[in-house]
Amino acid sequence: MNRSTATDQITFIDCGNIRFSAQAVVEVSRGRAFNTILRADIQSLACRHGRLSVQPFLPVAFGLLLCLVGGFFAYVFVLWRIRGGTLSDVVIYLIWLLPLGVWLIFDALQRGYYLEVVANRARLRLALGKRLTPEFLAARLSEVNRVFGYGIGVALALKP
Repeated sequence: MNRSTATDQITFIDCGNIRFSAQAVVEVSRGRAFNTILRADIQSLACRHGRLSVQPFLPVAFGLLLCLVGGFFAYVFVLWRIRGGTLSDVVIYLIWLLPLGVWLIFDALQRGYYLEVVANRARLRLALGKRLTPEFLAARLSEVNRVFGYGIGVALALKP
């Protein structure tokens, strides 16, 4: 929570990775504004728990493809270690597709608390953070509702 020194009014309230103000809702990543939704564009806000990715099918499918390609080149590397011969540097680099694919699948299937924002042109899921308790979310979001007048569904934050 940040207060202005001259008027002693709250200018914004942080709730995990989301910063609420009277003008906008901003997703913050590593201290920088990542995604900004103006208040005039917001139709509804709701706090929910579930999959953080809106459509996880494409990242999972692409991750499986990367795992398949990386696994093939890992197999080629193992055969080279057993049999010997020559090995291209490209094979070593393409083995890194295997952990990249695993990371992509893991990231697409993550679950947690998110703020569902229905705006004029988009429907977004803004991740609130990984280590937030339902009690903290309910208290902070009710404070956001009280101070800025957002109509966030706080009761949904208590369902894990």
